[in-house]
Amino acid sequence: MNGEKFWADRDNRCVHQWLLKLESGVEQGTVASLNHWMVGTAPLLDETREFTLRADGTLGVTLEFTAHDRAVTLGVTKFGFLAVRVARPIGVAAGGGKITDTAGRVNEKAIYGQRSAWCDYSGPVAPGKDGGPDVWAGVTIHDDPANPRHPTPWMCREDGWFSPAFNMTEPFTLKPGEKLALRYHVIAHDGAEPVA
Repeated sequence: MNGEKFWADRDNRCVHQWLLKLESGVEQGTVASLNHWMVGTAPLLDETREFTLRADGTLGVTLEFTAHDRAVTLGVTKFGFLAVRVARPIGVAAGGGKITDTAGRVNEKAIYGQRSAWCDYSGPVAPGKDGGPDVWAGVTIHDDPANPRHPTPWMCREDGWFSPAFNMTEPFTLKPGEKLALRYHVIAHDGAEPVA
């Protein structure tokens, strides 16, 4: 952001400020927090991060970024604001899993950098009964249709990592006080088929 790197978590980092919401119930639970993306001691972005876990196993993720007091340019990067790393046995490289997307493309070479409404990572999680086929499970991430730049490009790797990469192909600039809202739906599922 503005040429500053946040990956190393050294001088620049995302710092939790306080909880905005903490709700639990039979059907769903929600936690939301306010975080500051800091360059040294100065906030660059204010972020509201909200997760809602539902009884059906879906996770709703809402991220809202506001430029604190100056323009903020989100530079080109293959990493998005949300990522999932699957268990090693599910990974393509280690466990024989597979990555699929909306267009039916399969695995890193075909999907990396492509735009898609959703991406799925599935693989074996247990041996089959009596020598039968392995039991599979996976995770599907949906890019909400209301998100800017939908459908998003995807960063995926055969070592088990995948992410909707909002600014993979071009930067995005927020004016002071301007907001960017991104929503994602994460669905854990049994079986090899993505939850479209």
